[in-house]
Amino acid sequence: MNTAPEVIIAVHSPDELVARAVEEHGWWDADHETHLIPIEAIGVQGGGPSEQADATQLLELHDAGVIGFGEAIDMPIDRIDGTVQGELRADALTWYLNRDPSSDLTWDDEVSFYGADGPLAIETHDGRLVILDGCHWYVAAKLRCDETIRVQVLRRPAV
Repeated sequence: MNTAPEVIIAVHSPDELVARAVEEHGWWDADHETHLIPIEAIGVQGGGPSEQADATQLLELHDAGVIGFGEAIDMPIDRIDGTVQGELRADALTWYLNRDPSSDLTWDDEVSFYGADGPLAIETHDGRLVILDGCHWYVAAKLRCDETIRVQVLRRPAV
């Protein structure tokens, strides 16, 4: 005879998770006419000053022609340690959650602000990978439990 109390675990859909994050942590951004959500409310690590500094340095090296984006690779989701971005647009995140994961369609007309072919990660000074551009794409993939995401990585030049 089982005398353990009944335990019910509610698993929310990714859309429900976004709605709950908006309700509990979000705020209205009149400039963008959408709700913004702190990325940590979705369970993803947002970047701090260290990641911002790494991104700036790597982008300067890229703009100077010292390094390139590298070939797009299928990166295991669990290899990525978060994003440089600290907040997400709720409307864009919901759009990425509901699009076909194999699609190359993007929320904006521009695939990448920096000219990459899709999501762009950087390798930080301590060897971690964080998403610089394509944060909504990445977070949606993570929430859907995708195993990989196709990214290009901006790495420091070999010494």
